Amino acid sequence: MNDRLRAVSGQIIAVAVALLMGAIIILMVGESPVRVFMTLLRGAFGDQAKIAGTLLQTTPILICGVAACIGLRGGMFNV
Repeated sequence: MNDRLRAVSGQIIAVAVALLMGAIIILMVGESPVRVFMTLLRGAFGDQAKIAGTLLQTTPILICGVAACIGLRGGMFNV
């Protein structure tokens, strides 16, 4: 359980640091980070059509990632 908690907390920290860095960059540009992040979420998940579009665009990328993980896990690396 402790290892699982450590792994999850590492992922949460990574996401938090990424959001913080993004917010700092957005502030440097002169925009509101909250407004930018809300616009980003509304653009990707605003209604059913936007959710479907997001899934349509991310599915091929996810399938490629899973395929790469399977190959690398099996020790088959080929460029």
